[in-house]
Amino acid sequence: MTERRVRWLVVHDLHDAAGVWLGNRLRACLRADAADAMLVLPAPALTLHARFDLRIAGGRTESTVRLRLPGRPEQTVESKSVAGVLWRAHAVWMPAPGRLPTAEASYQAMERHALLLAWLHGLGAACANRPRADSLNGPAWSPATWCAKAAACGLPVAVGPGAGQQAAPALFVVDDCVRWQAGCGDATDRAAPAVALQQAALRLARSEGCTCLALYGAGDARGRWRFTAADPCPDLRRAGGADEVLIPALARRLGLPAPARRPPQRADAHALPTGAPAVPA
Repeated sequence: MTERRVRWLVVHDLHDAAGVWLGNRLRACLRADAADAMLVLPAPALTLHARFDLRIAGGRTESTVRLRLPGRPEQTVESKSVAGVLWRAHAVWMPAPGRLPTAEASYQAMERHALLLAWLHGLGAACANRPRADSLNGPAWSPATWCAKAAACGLPVAVGPGAGQQAAPALFVVDDCVRWQAGCGDATDRAAPAVALQQAALRLARSEGCTCLALYGAGDARGRWRFTAADPCPDLRRAGGADEVLIPALARRLGLPAPARRPPQRADAHALPTGAPAVPA
């Protein structure tokens, strides 16, 4: 069978319906005859069915991943030509007890997953939400740690007894765009987050290396939104303006052609206004 080269990858958790949905939306950015250039697959498929090759080329390290899924042609991802990878796995994947026949096979699966994470980290800017050395698959912090990080970035944080116990709308950050969960807004502006809130959310996402991030919160006694937790693998199906704003922003970040969609009739009320202060990287 003919080898096929992959330029874009969306890697998601094994039962991540939101990741599959997002991958299909991103694949729709490509022409039909180029659809094979994007691969949407769960992390275990890469762990179990890929071969990783590393080599020194001049002053840099290059890598190749060759993926052999059952019943499909071999697919190749070259680090020097990969355009973009979106990593959506919440946690290190490991097979359930008894799924692998021996302790040696289980150890091999762990080693292969470590290789996968090292390869993703080595892609640098080409990998959105890339794994980190201090938390493997990305920033999977506890709510208390997220709150400390959010406060340091200028977000209003829920404090005191019972803080954050009620479900509340989320802010969705994708690249340089910030949106409320569909149908929601803050207490003072139902159309868009306040500029200061957008800037603080962007600071938090960028400080953690997250191209995509959902910020959850709760209302205080006066009905004001306060941060309680974050998710680096957000479900963009719940975000306001996902197809019109967030998915095109993610497509640009991954180097994909812009989705073929009719632009909104009015200026996007959720974007930072021209001339707004730059958000530190």
